Amino acid sequence: MKAFKEGEDYDPETGEFHLAHLICNANFLLEYYKIFPQGDDRKKNHFSGIKIGLDIDEVICDFIGSYTKRFGLPKDPKCWDFDLKIKENLESLKNDTEFYMNMKKKIPPEEIPFEPHCYITSRNCPKEVTEAWLQKNGYPNRPVYVVGPNESKVQAAKKSGIDIFVDDRFQNFNELNQAGICCYLLDAPHNEMYKNVRYRRISNLDQILNPKVKGVEEEKKKEVVTIPRGSVRFDN
Repeated sequence: MKAFKEGEDYDPETGEFHLAHLICNANFLLEYYKIFPQGDDRKKNHFSGIKIGLDIDEVICDFIGSYTKRFGLPKDPKCWDFDLKIKENLESLKNDTEFYMNMKKKIPPEEIPFEPHCYITSRNCPKEVTEAWLQKNGYPNRPVYVVGPNESKVQAAKKSGIDIFVDDRFQNFNELNQAGICCYLLDAPHNEMYKNVRYRRISNLDQILNPKVKGVEEEKKKEVVTIPRGSVRFDN
């Protein structure tokens, strides 16, 4: 910017417009602001830690295991819409408190390396049942947002004020990131088909706060941003 103000239009090293470099760098900052808030090292008087929200089913709770056992379906389905009767079956479970209360933990509370800011779920059971399951299994007592099956989590995420969210369903992952909310996809058999997730796919929650955990840092190094004009590429 200084060189441009002094009347120099082109960068002598690359031959590109100074303003093109400025726009490029601004876009880098904007993207990282969205996808890597934990890397924001600016001084903020209001900053009190990263606010991370968690999905419940198939993140901390083994919903699919209980569901497939209940309805005699194969374990570890390869896609989320694995049951033709899922709407009908979910409706039949709506008030089945015992079904939800007996679900097993997928990630025990002692293995969560941070205190969740909130939970956002698309369950169709009463919120009180989910809160009771969380308390029964020793999870932090944090707000629970319920959006209903197949409804968007974007508004709930914005309302909660989270910086990061973790989900297992690709559709939620994609929608949240498109809305500017950094979301990680927790690895599962039903989302393995989506290969373009790259370093935002995690196998455990430690990888959120420690990107050098095996797999994440390597994927970030592979990320390439292509400038629309010319053939200049920048490796992160």
